[in-house]
Amino acid sequence: MSRGSARTDISSHALRTRPDELRSAWCSQVREQQTLDQAFGTAVWAAAQRAPLGCVLVVFCCAVSLLLGLLTAYHVYLSSTDPATTENVRRPVAGRG
Repeated sequence: MSRGSARTDISSHALRTRPDELRSAWCSQVREQQTLDQAFGTAVWAAAQRAPLGCVLVVFCCAVSLLLGLLTAYHVYLSSTDPATTENVRRPVAGRG
């Protein structure tokens, strides 16, 4: 049963139930969600133990993506502000003359 359909069942059922029945249905829904959350956490931990290199690869890819995103943001900032560069400034170089 998906999460959305369970909530629809509880809310449509709420119009014709007593408060204690509704509370019981809500508590069972909360317990079911907690069980799913624990199972997901356990599955992620088991996958990490089975393939530690995969976890390293995920962390590496996230770090690379973050750095590329920051670099892109910096270049968008430079493009939008159009700062002066030293290429356009002529100054005498020491020793040349």
